[in-house]
Parts: sequence; structure tokens; C-alpha cells
Amino acid sequence: ESPMRVRGLNTRLVLGASRHSLRLGLCAGCVIISIIACLLALAFCHMLTHDPACSSLMDGDVSLKGHPGLVLITLLIAVIVGVAAGAYPAIFATSFQPATALKGSFGLTPRGITLRRALMAVQLFISLFMVTYLGILLLQSHYIFNADYGFSKDQILVTQAITDSQTKDQLRQKLMAVPGIENVSFSTSLLGTIDSHYL
Repeated sequence: ESPMRVRGLNTRLVLGASRHSLRLGLCAGCVIISIIACLLALAFCHMLTHDPACSSLMDGDVSLKGHPGLVLITLLIAVIVGVAAGAYPAIFATSFQPATALKGSFGLTPRGITLRRALMAVQLFISLFMVTYLGILLLQSHYIFNADYGFSKDQILVTQAITDSQTKDQLRQKLMAVPGIENVSFSTSLLGTIDSHYL
């Protein structure tokens, strides 16, 4: 949108503002937007750490208090992204001579309008893809915690066993003799970690 702002910026330039201050102001606006987006993302992550359903899906400490260095690095990246996003438009919009800028029309060219529409379409596609992806993740997590597996997940014991078949049979017989144990089975991997199991 910088071509649309050329006339306004050059009007301020004629009224006494310096090019440096105008460029700094445009970059500062981009940096502020990036920092606000980063803070919103960090707040969202902080809320997820207090959600039992989400915290049970993750191993280790994912709280913001436990990783202050990572938070600072993320904020620094947000500042760098803001400067990188605002530097070229700021230089472009303030590079014209005031007389030329105030006389001419610096609205978007037909090619610029086409590019802008293409970028908006790409942004819309990415947004819809992310919403669909998050919806699928939500359905999967709902299935994991609420589906009927045919057994009570709270009444199952998992332990590492010996692979020898004779030892397996002996272990099965001893465990089945214990009151309260309904069944004993063996698997090559932990239950629920892969899609298929070999007994």
C-alpha cells in the first residue's frame, strides 16, 4: 500500500518532516505490529499450557516461565521481521521528490493491483488451510480422549517384557493367576504409539 501513501508522506516532507523521521516512523509501525502479533501468540501459548487436554499431549515443560531465553529470542525475531518488512516500503515511499510526488498519481498500477489480489488470495488460502488443519487436530484430540477403545485406559498396566516365547507363556500363566487380572497380551510397541500392532 506504500504507493497510496506517497502523496501524504511527501506532504509531511514539504511541511518540514525529515526523510529519516518518516522512514523511522513507517518501520516503527511495522515493528509494533510484529511485536503485537508475537505477544498475542505468546499469550495463546500461555493459555494452552494451562489447558489439561493440551498439556497432556506434550512432554516436558512448555511454560513461558521455564524458557525466558526463548521468549526473548522470539521477540527479537519479531523485531527483525518488522524491520525487514517495513524497510523497503519506507525507503520506496520517501524516495520521490516532493514536487513529483504531489503532482503525479502514485496509486497502484494494474500490475500492482494484480499482485495485491494474488497475495490476498494466497493469504486467504493459507488461512483456510490452517483453520482446516487445526480443526482436524481438534477432532483427533477429541477422539483420543473420548473414543471407546473397548477397555478402560485407567485400568491397564504396561511394562517391558522379555521377548522369549517360553518366558512369555510362563509370565502369562503367573499373571493370569493373580485375582483381578482379566487378560495379558504382548506387543512389539507401546499401545497407542503406532497405527498397527503385532502380537
